[in-house]
Amino acid sequence: MRNQALTELVLSSNGITDEGIDPIAAVLDSNNVLKKIDLSDNRFGSRGAQQLASGVSRNKSLIELNLSRNSIGDQGAEEFLAVLDVAVRPRPAALRILDLSGNSITRRTEDRLMSAFHRNITVLSSLRISEADAQAPDPDNGKPPRFTVVCTQQGIEVRTGRPGPRAQVSWEQDQGDVEVVLKRPELRRSDSAVVDVGFGYRRLKVTVRGELLMDIELAARIRPDDCAWTVGDGYLQVVLAKAEVGRWQSLTA
Repeated sequence: MRNQALTELVLSSNGITDEGIDPIAAVLDSNNVLKKIDLSDNRFGSRGAQQLASGVSRNKSLIELNLSRNSIGDQGAEEFLAVLDVAVRPRPAALRILDLSGNSITRRTEDRLMSAFHRNITVLSSLRISEADAQAPDPDNGKPPRFTVVCTQQGIEVRTGRPGPRAQVSWEQDQGDVEVVLKRPELRRSDSAVVDVGFGYRRLKVTVRGELLMDIELAARIRPDDCAWTVGDGYLQVVLAKAEVGRWQSLTA
């Protein structure tokens, strides 16, 4: 409630239900610093979506909200249409990017949302409610993808492009090896054929189905021929063999 620094909150894949959404929605009534919230791959439905929509309607800072792959139905989706309609609300919300894909929204409600979006009666510049995206022209179209790497002592998060794919990354080490884990909810144990992991002497590159997830310069040299990787449900594990025994201060250079 009193936060004045945190601008992005990622709580994806945590099993959050409607009850868990209540305090998050309450924060939106008073917090005007957060720019982005990611609640994808959780377990809340229309009640939680309605609470969030109500908070969004009074919030002055939140620009992006990811609610994909939950259990939101028509009632929850329509609540967002009401609070984002520029004709209904003289002072509409700050929200510009909304992802409702992978929920339980019927085709009729999807059509209503898309119609409102295309007729520019909402404040949104990007709306996703199904496999197809609807968004404003991308100013980065045709340019090389951009990369953002956020580093902490616990690990790193690598983001590619705009808005781009995301892989949440953690790493651990001992004297001889480094273990890197990339978390992607859509990964399955049977996906080995579509995963490509490239090892250089100081580089690690990971792509899944042609989508670049990671391309980083490592903090020290490795032995590419002795490195290995495995894919499981929701994650990709990479083991890097250090060229020299010892501890790395960080994963990246």
